[in-house]
Amino acid sequence: MSGKYQHDIPQSLQRGFAVERKPGKFQVTVYDRDRGIFSTAPEGVAGESYFYSHAPASPGDVTLDDRITAFESGIAAFINQLRTCPLDSPIDAALAGSAVAHYSIRAAHGRRLFTEAVRDVVGAVGDRAQSPEEFWRTLKLDQTVPSKTMRDIMREAWREDHRKLRQRGLTQDQFERVFYAQVRQMNPNDLFSLATPAARFFTESLLKRAPEIARKGHTQALDRTLAPPKLVERLSRLIWSMQEEADGTFILPDHIVSSRLVEGNLSPLFQVGEETITQVLLPVSHRRLLVGSLGESMRIGPALNAESAACCWQFFIARERRHDLETFRESIRAKPRAFLDGLLHEAERDPSKRN
Repeated sequence: MSGKYQHDIPQSLQRGFAVERKPGKFQVTVYDRDRGIFSTAPEGVAGESYFYSHAPASPGDVTLDDRITAFESGIAAFINQLRTCPLDSPIDAALAGSAVAHYSIRAAHGRRLFTEAVRDVVGAVGDRAQSPEEFWRTLKLDQTVPSKTMRDIMREAWREDHRKLRQRGLTQDQFERVFYAQVRQMNPNDLFSLATPAARFFTESLLKRAPEIARKGHTQALDRTLAPPKLVERLSRLIWSMQEEADGTFILPDHIVSSRLVEGNLSPLFQVGEETITQVLLPVSHRRLLVGSLGESMRIGPALNAESAACCWQFFIARERRHDLETFRESIRAKPRAFLDGLLHEAERDPSKRN
């Protein structure tokens, strides 16, 4: 049955990076961007209350968290096998593809990234709309079809007053068509004076709702599929192998799975298109790394931990405290921030990609 505290990085995966202090009692070291470095049991890290689903409404109801737990029972056995099998053992490509695809979309990293993206875009729109002319251009009111920004505003207006509007016999589609037609007929100066307080309210409302918007999108995506079929199919075509480090240096990033792109850069797997994947990396323990490659697997270099840390949003997990890992903590969120800045710059340069 689904519990209250739900992990976005499963405890079964975390235990591969843990020290067993007592029989059955494990402890990992967390390198957190804001909270520093600390040791804790896997039960207390990488999770939050009702992250995937709330308590079931009725006894016997199956929640999203229940489905994830059931789906991962087979994956956990597969991961445990990879931690101890001979390095040259054949690896089931279909099972590897399914496990990697699932891990890549379940973590909180993507939800946090989307939340920040919403905040960036809303803030940028507010910064631009500082005059009647800019406000008119930002909303693209010269178009006969509403821009995405304008559609968001109309949906927010409908959400606030939909009960009263329905009592008057209006559907949401009718309301939005009338709303847009009336706005386009207004003088830009009058619209700016009238809309500035409303726009500020809309902006503040959207900023407050950004985490819930991200949560809803994430849980709906997982509800549709726990392992996207196209991604599984692509990953199943890779050549899978195990790599091992005798000194046990691998970290577990908060995005879980990384992908090496054609140009050589490392990114969280969920952030890239299937066609750009050349190599996929899933740490299964502090000693072992599952590697999927288009061709013959290349030896993973010593810079992997530094690259993985820079791709993290909030933290990474390791077996112990080490000086080199302490320095990597300083780069957490560097690549996600650069990714968001790039998207925002592209939207500023080409508004069609924003609207």
